[in-house]
Amino acid sequence: MACILTKVTFQRRLRDVSKTSPHEDIGSTQPRSARSGRHRERPGRNRRGRTTYFNSDRDQLPQQDTHQGQGTLHDTNRTRGTYHTGQEASQNTGGGRGRGRQPSGDRGRGAHHNTNRARGTYQNTGQEASQNTGSGGGRERQPSGNRGRGAHHNTKRARGTYHNTGQEASQNTGGGRGRERQPSGDRGRGAHHNTNRARGTYHNAGQEANQNTGSGRGRERQPSGDRGRGSQSKSHRDGARQSNSLNYQQHRFGFKTLLQLQESDASETLLELINRDRGLGEVLNDIEMRDDMLKMMLRTIARVCDCRTLSQQLIKLFAILNDSCFLNEIVPNYLKSIDDDEVDYDLQQTLKDVIKILIALSGKMPNMILAHNLLYILKILIDNWKNTTSIIDDCITEGLKEIDDITRKSFKEAKEKRSSQVERNHDLATPPNNFRDIPVFPTTADINGTTPIFYRPNKIRGKYLNLEHYLDVQFRLLREDFVSPLRQGISDYLQRSENEGERTKRIADLRVYNDVNILCPVCTDTNLYYRLRFDIDKLARVNWEKSKRLIFGSLVCLSSDSFRTLHFATVGNREVNLLKKGLIDVTFLQDQDEISHLPANLKFVMVETTAYFEAYKHVLSGLQNTREDDFPFQKYIVSCDNQVDRPDYLDQGKKVYYDLRPLVDDSFVIRGDSRLEKPGTTIPQRTNHKFSNESKGADKVEIENPRSWPSKDLLHLDGSQFRAIFTALTSEFSITQGPPGTGKTYIGLKIVKALLHNQKLWNTDVNTGKEDHHPMLIVCFTNHALDQFLEGILGFFKGDVIRVGGRSESETLKPINLKNYRQKLRSNKDIPRPIFLAKINARKEMNNIAEEINDISARIATGKTEILHESVLQKYMGANYEYIVCDHQMKMLCAQRRKGRMSAILEWLKPGLTSIIDQNQAEDVSDPSQESHLQQTTPEDLIDVFDDNVNLLAQRLIDVSDDEDDSRGRRRQVKKVEIRSSDIALKVSEIAKQLDFKGENEWMMTKKQKKDMKRCIRRELSSEDCMNAHEARMTSDILNLAARDRWRLYRYWVKCYTEELRDQIRMKEREFEAAAKEYQELLMEEDGNILRYATVIGMTTTCAARYQSILQEISPRIVVVEEAAEVLEAHIITTLSRECQHLVLIGDHQQLKPNPTVYDLAQNFNLDISLFERMVKNELQFETLQLQHRMRPRIADIMRHIYPKLKDHATVDEYEHIKGISEDIYFINHTQEEDSDQESTSHSNQFEAQYIVALCKYFLLQGYQPNSITILSMYSGQLFSIRKMMPKALFSGVKVTTVDNYQGEENDIVLLSLVRSNRYGNVGFVKIVNRVCVALSRARKGLYVIGNFSASEFKKGLWKDILLDMKQKDLLVTEICLCCQNHPNDKGILISVPQDFNKAPEGGCMKPCKARLLCGHECTKVCHILDNDHKQYKCRKPCARKTCKNGHECQKKCFEKCGDKCMFPVDKVIPHCGHMQKVPCSTSPNQFTCEHHCSKRLMCGHRCQERCCDPHTPLCQELVEKTCPCGNAWLVACCEQESALCLSRCNTLLTCGDICTGTCGECLRGKVHVPCSNICHNVLVCGHECMDSCAKNACPPCQRACENRCTHSKCQKRCGELCIPCNEPCDWHCKHYKCSKKCNEICFRQRCNEPCPKTLKCGHTCCGICGEPCPSKCIVCDRKELTEIFFGTEEEPGVKFVELEDCGHVLESGGLDHYMDDVDCGDIQMKLCPLCKTPIRRNLRYGNVIKRTLHDIEKVKKRMIGSPSDISELSELLQGQLMSELSDADSAWLTQKYLINSNHNQVQSKRLLTTMSNIVSLLVKVEEMDQYSRRICGKYNHDLFELKASIKRDRQFISDQEIEEIQVEMKRIALKMNFTRLMKLLKTKDSHISSNLSSAIEDVVEIFHRGMKLADHETKKIQRCLSFLQTIVPGHSLGISMSEKTSIIKAMGLSKGHWFKCKNGHIYAIGECGGATEEGVCPECNEGVGGTSHRLRGDNQLATEMDGATAAAWPTALYR
Repeated sequence: MACILTKVTFQRRLRDVSKTSPHEDIGSTQPRSARSGRHRERPGRNRRGRTTYFNSDRDQLPQQDTHQGQGTLHDTNRTRGTYHTGQEASQNTGGGRGRGRQPSGDRGRGAHHNTNRARGTYQNTGQEASQNTGSGGGRERQPSGNRGRGAHHNTKRARGTYHNTGQEASQNTGGGRGRERQPSGDRGRGAHHNTNRARGTYHNAGQEANQNTGSGRGRERQPSGDRGRGSQSKSHRDGARQSNSLNYQQHRFGFKTLLQLQESDASETLLELINRDRGLGEVLNDIEMRDDMLKMMLRTIARVCDCRTLSQQLIKLFAILNDSCFLNEIVPNYLKSIDDDEVDYDLQQTLKDVIKILIALSGKMPNMILAHNLLYILKILIDNWKNTTSIIDDCITEGLKEIDDITRKSFKEAKEKRSSQVERNHDLATPPNNFRDIPVFPTTADINGTTPIFYRPNKIRGKYLNLEHYLDVQFRLLREDFVSPLRQGISDYLQRSENEGERTKRIADLRVYNDVNILCPVCTDTNLYYRLRFDIDKLARVNWEKSKRLIFGSLVCLSSDSFRTLHFATVGNREVNLLKKGLIDVTFLQDQDEISHLPANLKFVMVETTAYFEAYKHVLSGLQNTREDDFPFQKYIVSCDNQVDRPDYLDQGKKVYYDLRPLVDDSFVIRGDSRLEKPGTTIPQRTNHKFSNESKGADKVEIENPRSWPSKDLLHLDGSQFRAIFTALTSEFSITQGPPGTGKTYIGLKIVKALLHNQKLWNTDVNTGKEDHHPMLIVCFTNHALDQFLEGILGFFKGDVIRVGGRSESETLKPINLKNYRQKLRSNKDIPRPIFLAKINARKEMNNIAEEINDISARIATGKTEILHESVLQKYMGANYEYIVCDHQMKMLCAQRRKGRMSAILEWLKPGLTSIIDQNQAEDVSDPSQESHLQQTTPEDLIDVFDDNVNLLAQRLIDVSDDEDDSRGRRRQVKKVEIRSSDIALKVSEIAKQLDFKGENEWMMTKKQKKDMKRCIRRELSSEDCMNAHEARMTSDILNLAARDRWRLYRYWVKCYTEELRDQIRMKEREFEAAAKEYQELLMEEDGNILRYATVIGMTTTCAARYQSILQEISPRIVVVEEAAEVLEAHIITTLSRECQHLVLIGDHQQLKPNPTVYDLAQNFNLDISLFERMVKNELQFETLQLQHRMRPRIADIMRHIYPKLKDHATVDEYEHIKGISEDIYFINHTQEEDSDQESTSHSNQFEAQYIVALCKYFLLQGYQPNSITILSMYSGQLFSIRKMMPKALFSGVKVTTVDNYQGEENDIVLLSLVRSNRYGNVGFVKIVNRVCVALSRARKGLYVIGNFSASEFKKGLWKDILLDMKQKDLLVTEICLCCQNHPNDKGILISVPQDFNKAPEGGCMKPCKARLLCGHECTKVCHILDNDHKQYKCRKPCARKTCKNGHECQKKCFEKCGDKCMFPVDKVIPHCGHMQKVPCSTSPNQFTCEHHCSKRLMCGHRCQERCCDPHTPLCQELVEKTCPCGNAWLVACCEQESALCLSRCNTLLTCGDICTGTCGECLRGKVHVPCSNICHNVLVCGHECMDSCAKNACPPCQRACENRCTHSKCQKRCGELCIPCNEPCDWHCKHYKCSKKCNEICFRQRCNEPCPKTLKCGHTCCGICGEPCPSKCIVCDRKELTEIFFGTEEEPGVKFVELEDCGHVLESGGLDHYMDDVDCGDIQMKLCPLCKTPIRRNLRYGNVIKRTLHDIEKVKKRMIGSPSDISELSELLQGQLMSELSDADSAWLTQKYLINSNHNQVQSKRLLTTMSNIVSLLVKVEEMDQYSRRICGKYNHDLFELKASIKRDRQFISDQEIEEIQVEMKRIALKMNFTRLMKLLKTKDSHISSNLSSAIEDVVEIFHRGMKLADHETKKIQRCLSFLQTIVPGHSLGISMSEKTSIIKAMGLSKGHWFKCKNGHIYAIGECGGATEEGVCPECNEGVGGTSHRLRGDNQLATEMDGATAAAWPTALYR
């Protein structure tokens, strides 16, 4: 009969089925003997509480037909089967023809035999033998043999083990013809033999042998051997297998692999399935998959559908399924092949698996499932089998129904209009839709009113209809709590915007930010954020450190069209420094693609709500995912049944005993077993149970019998505490109320201690008696309470405790933080390998993408926030770059600015900047004294306050994952991108440091002016007003642009720069988002793997919401909630899992309540009613603690107005009275009104703040420690008023916080400020009883409350009772009385206002102290309490001691040491300069530094500019006038006269036709002009404009990115480089034609002109052509646009269109064909779109036209670049030049400049190498001339230095004009050097000089002095002069006359060839044979001379000028 299940248990059954062990044959065919009635399936309960099945003699199994064909099935001897050890034997026989697995019956012809499966073990050793024989015809894959006819034999599988050693042997034989793939041999006829697989082990070493032989004929591919006939033998495959249990990861999936995966967790199995190396897609596409493999694959996939934590991986798996033919073909074919007589219960399991997969698939991808025909086939088959068989049960039918419901809802459109006004719905009203279908994220419809608003009140009393009713109410109320403020705030904003008069009004619960831009994406360790910039001009007063604005998790909404279109986001990365700049990082809730494609210049209005969406999101998702069988305690939570049962783990059918001795012995420490040392292994802890004799009576307590319990005194409890613990331990749903001071935490720890000591009771499966580990969960509302509670647990429990949340302030809890466990397990490599590998891969992928994104994003953000340097924008500035830079250089030199000054573009923008100064200079009237006063106290000097904002921010951030990523536990962060400082011209945020404008009037910028400039620059940078491309091109004279137009042009350049960057980044965003989501899931899975082994887990409610899915997986059995009355009900119920059997709620509903965002939902819909309070109101049993240990009785009397039964412990009567004041309690009444603050919703009261601070200071003066005093306020706004008056130096240690943040804490003295005081009598929070209860119960010894108690609210209710009581006790006063401790008998000091505390300035009274000090002086202080014995007092009267022999008195104070040196100032003369100075008496004048200015003169004649005692000025800075030969004169520093360059414009007409843009100095006074800087703009062969400088048609290869692409890939090279041809098969095909060529080759198929048969989304027929991409336009919908006349054939009948992919234009095909085929005999050029002129590069229809053009372009490129051999030859030649001819410095410069031997950024071409070679040649010549000049003149030649700098200018090409000018200049310098040499020789001679020659020499000197380019007549004049000089000085080359040379040669008596010269040209001789035999040193220059082995040194030469010799005397003397 069918198994009947209800819908509620459907999901659970599916999970049970999928998690069943593969060794348990659930649903399989049972033996015939089972049908006799002895067996029946009965539902039972396993260790996880799920429904399972077991056999008994009374149960009966479902019936099974015995004769399905012609055959039988027999199963015998299945005995004593166990999971770990035991025996199992089975025998199956049968025969028949079948297509699938034969569970029983005759499938056709054949038999199947299975015998003797005995003693099989899973983990231990044993024996297993299996024999299968059979023959028949079938389609199933066989290991070998004949698939049509044949037999299969498998024997001797013996002693197989899983972990230990053993032996395994397998033999397969057979023959026949089959279609299946065989390991080797002939696939047609033949045999397969597999023998001797022996001693195989899984972990240890062993041997494996395998032999395969066969012959025959087959169709399948064979690994080796003859594909037709042949054989193969493979034997003795030996070796050790690795011990890694995941070795199978490197192989494809097989049946054995899937079988092993059944033992793993669902998450690990999922990670294995999607592992890239496993090839799941290939397996799922195997159309010949065996039936058993198919079933096991379905079982495996169904199991992983239960995985809740890895949703991203599950989506990946579904995507693989969708891409394969598994669900769409293989599974349907298998199901259709099953005959009716083959239907069995094995098929039932398969159907359940299929349905479970389809349910999961439809839940994730509802549209995908409709594309599969599996669902249709499944319905038909199930309908058929339902009528003919009994296998279709309720599980299957309910599953089909659920799939139908999900798919139907995916197409259902909500058409209901939302009512204009939200009405309060009755709690029984029917919801308009299913709350599970409502998106958790807010939608546009939620805000603009198109969705009906429906929610019902939380039921305070009475039960809900059912669980769905309850969840619906909680979900809708919670969702409305964060949506409503946003909806209402936006509505108010729009209304305010329309009304001019209301624009300044503040909007409640909403903050508005204007001029918001989306700058760029930012990658962090875990997420992809978008950086927003907003206007902060109106937010100058916001204190971002303390403000609630834009804190982590806050929900923001952006809109650019008055909120018709909305973009929702949450605040992610909140950095205060960025907020101050108007920057914030958010994560958007919708598709990132939509965000990335928004226009960059789009301006938004952004609104922010205070709702913490992160917590809402997880809780709301948890509510939607909750199902009836997952939700515990429905009896109480939903039905409000007040009869509480005991926990299920106590339901053992017998008495249960607890050991309560740890409650007696408080010092006893429980030591729990460790599971986290080695996850998966329990390590018992050695315990020493040394209990006291007193505790013997508590060792065995019948837990449910209160009479058997020890007495309350023995347990150290009072009566109420005893009852609370008894109830908590014996009730599955317990509530404990703890009034203030009664010890809620103490009782909670007692309960936990008892449970932990007896944890075996609740960690044992009731049914099996085996250990079933589940952790205990501790949940608290605040981090402080959680830390306190966990510290208490650690005091008595040493075991596996984990604190989740990385920002705990407790040092004690750091070792047990989840973060610490992560690091430990990672370092020990105990993280499951699938998680580890998947996480590493995901992290690696994230880092790679993030580095790219962050690098580009940082540049985009910098462009929007800082002024970029001109070098960054040079590409977009064009010729303007040179104009700006040259103008800047001229100004810099004129102003004599050197390093550290502004960039050229900043100088260019300066008029726009200085105008800001001019506008604000007159307004700068700030008072310096006032500024100094404001700076006296900085925020750092004040105490810290613990306000709601700080607490809220910490609460939100504390639970953000703090991951360390690598295996060693070190944190790996995405590399932080830093923009080079050279790329930024001005950091606006550091404008005060960088800008130092100094105008002509020498005035400096004030602080206010710099602040104004910063604001104005930011406004200019954020402005969207920029030039367009046309305006920018038409702008010529940029140096005379107006300031506004300069900014517009600058913004245009920045826009071009950022748009190019945005295109690069867009494709990476989705990849990073997917990788980050996957990584987050893996981190969560890793955490879950750690948490499941813990004994105690602690987390806050916020953290519990985030880990909600993990909690459902690990299923804590006991949940303890501290501060339960402060937590929203939804937060608690989402922490409960189906395995939870015990819930302990501890709190006090009469103190603080939950705090919803929307006040209306709290007041009118009961959202502020916690689960704790609701259960109390429904009269569920709860216990109230009654004995308080905190407050002195007079304070406790106040609490008894709220808790009448509250009693005092004896210890509180022993408190001392508060010192210095007459009463321990005062309620101080005043009438001073509160202050208002439009920015804050909070309130403050300056009078109360002053009063409280003065009172606090008074108590500190009484000797109280600061940490014993707490200041509380009802409002956070008051905290900051108080803080401003409390410097750290005096008040450090005093805690100042709000009442809400002080819940659960206490202190000796509490000062409370009620704040509210106004004419309306509105007291706000002060009237809330719960807050009053907390505020008045925090003090132990002294309570002082200040407020205006005259308001009407204080005259009713609780306040009326309290104030009446205080008034009767004379404690409600308008003035308090202080008492002096030193003068107790005096009348007290009355205090009514803060200033009255001045009557006790030192804590005593106004009487003088007059105590005599040790120094003899009296104490000058007034009466003081502190330091009453004056040990720390410092006498400040003048010292009366004389310390000098001259009689001078000590200059110090009395308390200071006098010292040995007299500091009395006297007049003394300084010896070395004679000046009179004031010098200390004890200081010698020789040691004193004179302060007079130096009067010395420098060598230049100017006065020294230093002090008398300092060294003289090294470089004179006096300004002098310098005149250039061109006539220009300017002022330069005296020390820079020689090096200063003329800055006048050159304006020479160059040979290229352009005007030279250089200056006179840069062009070497017209001798060598700077390269032409104008952009070429020639159109290159690739179609791009040449952006290089003017080169007279010699353009270099294009440097842009290549735009060539095909359907397969995109060229990654530069445009000027040769493209790599695509070798993929051509994609141009349709059903009529197909190209068989490669992609880069010319296609030999014709164009298809048949119409496209496809239908567009609009329903009309496509107007395109067969095989071509369908146009985006429809001939019907877009007829007007398509038929617009262009070619003239657009309106002809049957016309067809083609869309150009490059630009998107749609054109008529015939006209476009003709246009493309039209051959242009002109230039080689890509065809352009006729409409927009975009090059056509990737259209398949015109591929041949494109390819031919590209081939021609490639030919041109080859000619431009040169052949590889030419380039290689030039490169080698250049390398040789660099190594041998150039100096090291020049070689290094050239190598770095042109990036030789490295990955260069430019196209390496013959042209570039030729340019480099020319430069090398020129540098070599200059170097030779320089050496000669140094030899002649003895110093460097300045002309050569300038020429060398000209050659090394920044260039890609050297023009002919430059080469010519450089050569001319070389000739000029050579003439000058020759002239200089001759003049030097002339001076050494007494030769007579004629007057004509003297005049000629003077003319030449004047010519060279001008330094101008030589005219022809000047050159001739110089040459004539040199000729005359050479006649006078004939021996010019040697520096001696001819007669002198002749005399020397004659005297030496050497023949020719003996004279040589050193490296520097100095002459020497070698005697004898003339061959050098030794080396020496030149006496002139100390260089080496001579040589060895009759060979001259390499750097010496033959001196032919001495004797005219052409060869050395020794034949080999000059051989090198």
